Amino acid sequence: MIVVSQSMLSSLMTIVAQAASGVAGPLNSCKIYLFNTSLTILPTTPLSAFSQCTYTGYLPISITWGSPYIQPDGSLAINSQMAVFQPTADAQNDQAYGYYVALGTSPTVWAFAEVFSQPFQFTQILDALNLSVQWAAASPNMNAAATVIG
Repeated sequence: MIVVSQSMLSSLMTIVAQAASGVAGPLNSCKIYLFNTSLTILPTTPLSAFSQCTYTGYLPISITWGSPYIQPDGSLAINSQMAVFQPTADAQNDQAYGYYVALGTSPTVWAFAEVFSQPFQFTQILDALNLSVQWAAASPNMNAAATVIG
């Protein structure tokens, strides 16, 4: 299940308007982070609860957003590039329980997060996790905003 942080909920309608017009907004300067602890994520979960992966070569990946588009249901969506997380050495013994997206270069809050159905194991240099993020606002007919990451 995708969870949206409390701080991001108040920005959703602004994001829709900015993304639709191509104006830089809260989605600029986002990074994808992997976390290596099992936890239940709530909208009020603090950023400090997410423990980042520690395998050799791990770095958060800056998101490059594509062009916004309208989906068949009328909702607005934006896709990121494919982010590839891969160790630079063997014998890592680290695992990713999920990911979160945080805003800015020195984030103080997270925007979106998801726990994987099962942890992804990093044990050798050939282990790679490919992750793409899609942000979508609910269809105008639904009278609400939602976030989808896949």
